[in-house]
Amino acid sequence: MKTIKYISLALTLAFALHSCEGILDMEPQMDLSDKTALNSTLGLQSAIIGAYDRLQGGDLYGGRIWVAGDMLADNVKISGEQNTVYEELQMLNITMTADNRITTSFWSNAYFTINLVNSVIMEIPNVEDSEIEANRDRIEGEALFIRALLYIDMLRYIGNPITGEGVPYLKEPSGIEHKPARDDMETCYQNIIADLTRAASLLPSSNQDRATKWAAKALLARVYFYHGDYELSAEACTEVINSSGTQLEEQIINNYSSTKSKEMIFGIMSTETDASCGTLNGYYR
Repeated sequence: MKTIKYISLALTLAFALHSCEGILDMEPQMDLSDKTALNSTLGLQSAIIGAYDRLQGGDLYGGRIWVAGDMLADNVKISGEQNTVYEELQMLNITMTADNRITTSFWSNAYFTINLVNSVIMEIPNVEDSEIEANRDRIEGEALFIRALLYIDMLRYIGNPITGEGVPYLKEPSGIEHKPARDDMETCYQNIIADLTRAASLLPSSNQDRATKWAAKALLARVYFYHGDYELSAEACTEVINSSGTQLEEQIINNYSSTKSKEMIFGIMSTETDASCGTLNGYYR
């Protein structure tokens, strides 16, 4: 009888241990892998919406990136107590240190978003549900556009045209432990041009406040100009002007007072309750 009890107890413990292992091996529901989160068209589209949401943030196109551009271009001067704006003062004097929060936040948020769209691009071929055929090109085009948009602005702010140093141009998702070397500026430019050229071929002409064929071509025109390809830039500009359907505002103030100007080809949409960063009155007086 004791032997039977011992065997029964041993089997119970073995079953319990096996069950615990199964529970412990479960994937955390708040930390899904790319293959789990992006295994459907809905998952891919949700990730793209998440990427747009990151673009809205105050460290990207929700505010601070515009201020940084003015400071680096020497278009502003510091008013008031300088010791309260030391990071901005570093940018104005082009003496940024490695811990400058404006640049480090821009860098980390940009690469977080790039990692997200890289995951989308990688997983698109693995999705086989009924909705993917109608959405595949648009999703890939939006991901490529967002990646190129972030890289050209990182190249402008962080690249060094004197030494030719660009930024790491990552095309695949990577972990936090990955420490890639910088690519040179020419490599970055060629990758940006390739991404935008493909994006323009995949995106629709209209896309409800999101990236379009014309947004990709307009950004490509700007990239060509930065790169010194002036004829290609002029050709792209002419195509956008003649074919995108945008029109000049009769009053220039309409570009700032209306929700969406007739001149706008692409913009990051924000509201007072969604990613609002204020009016930048703290910077401009």
